[in-house]
Amino acid sequence: MINGLKIDVPSEEIKRHLEDRASYHQQKALFYKQQVASLRSGGVDRSELTNDPMSSLAGSAKTHSAKYVFFKFLADHIIPNEIYRLEENDLT
Repeated sequence: MINGLKIDVPSEEIKRHLEDRASYHQQKALFYKQQVASLRSGGVDRSELTNDPMSSLAGSAKTHSAKYVFFKFLADHIIPNEIYRLEENDLT
């Protein structure tokens, strides 16, 4: 009997996937930082409104920057030429 979902994934495939995720989040962080800079250069500043676009964009940049660091760290620490047995929780 098989208990739960487990898949075997070569380290090269995991590394490539993690690097792709890191790159995606790096690009998104840069995009949001550029949006903040663009608004600032256009004279928009942070406001005290609950729906402040500057704070929202800066928060998105920070979130994506943190995800970039996380995925980059994982990718940099994959052991080469190994098979990783992943469970459902590992895939979320």
